[in-house]
Amino acid sequence: MEPSHRMRLLALAGLSVVAFCTVVGVGSVLSGGSVLGFTSSSVVSESALGSGAVWQSAIEALGGLAIGVGATRMIDRWQYQQRLDRLQRDLDHESHERQTLATIEQDLRDRVSQLETQTTSNLRTISTLESQLADRDRLLQKERADLEAIRADVEQTWDKQAALNAELASLRDYASELESELATAHSNLDSLLHYQGATDAEPTDALIAIMPPAVEFPTVLQAVEAAEAAFDDVLEIWDSARIAAAESQFGRPTEVYQALEAIAQIGRESLRAKQEGRSMGGWREAFRRHGLEFKPTEHQVTGSRYASDRDFRHQGYKQRMFKHLTLGKNNAVHNLQIYFEMNYEAGKVAIGYCGKHLRSYGWTS
Repeated sequence: MEPSHRMRLLALAGLSVVAFCTVVGVGSVLSGGSVLGFTSSSVVSESALGSGAVWQSAIEALGGLAIGVGATRMIDRWQYQQRLDRLQRDLDHESHERQTLATIEQDLRDRVSQLETQTTSNLRTISTLESQLADRDRLLQKERADLEAIRADVEQTWDKQAALNAELASLRDYASELESELATAHSNLDSLLHYQGATDAEPTDALIAIMPPAVEFPTVLQAVEAAEAAFDDVLEIWDSARIAAAESQFGRPTEVYQALEAIAQIGRESLRAKQEGRSMGGWREAFRRHGLEFKPTEHQVTGSRYASDRDFRHQGYKQRMFKHLTLGKNNAVHNLQIYFEMNYEAGKVAIGYCGKHLRSYGWTS
């Protein structure tokens, strides 16, 4: 049983005692009055006052009542104290919880502050990384550009190397031709020394003169087509030569026919010498006997810069040629070039070009 219930029972018991005492006192007074028969009110009062029973009973009743009231006050005071104690405990508990919540709130604020600081640091780190990444991207793009430039330089170097190799091969051919010309010159010198008594006016087999044709050609293309028909056993006119001849403005087409005739004759001699396994001598000297200046190759700078201009085509086939003759001088109207190459397997001289002067070192047309 709870303490408050116990105190209430005690207060009720005290009140019951007070009520009992009061009833007993009143009963006694009434009992005395009945014995006396209530003869007169003064007699009863004096009797009662003389005996003191009424006052005693009243005092006892008041004392019990005072005890009950005091007990009730004590109980109420005790209950109030209990309530105050409970409220104090609640206040202490709430204060403790507030302190706990304040501590938790401060911890959370500290953690939030740390997270904000860490977030700011992370943002700075991310910004730094982005800047570094952008720098690396720029560096990578520059390296790629440098790599492309290096690749272009390598390709140009390979092209130059190929041109140099071709020029070297041409120079070797030219050296071989010079050696043959030198041998021919020695032979001619021996012949001249042997026949020094012969008259100077007598023609020799070493000097060959080409008789001009009876027909004059109005255009370079007609001269080329006439030479193709006349020397079809040895000459092969390429598509690129035909196109260049049609575009040519060279003013002396008959000289073109004569140059193609010389190429045909020397080509036949070279093919026969190849079949017989002997040397026909130098090409330069052979063309000089026809009054033509032959060049077996191009200048080094020309071969490096303008080698692709010497790529000629015929029926889907392409070949680079360097052997050529140059007719005329000074300008495109009075200048023409013929590029050709021997094809020993087919037994032909391929005429790859017959037109205006191509770009070269010291000459741009």
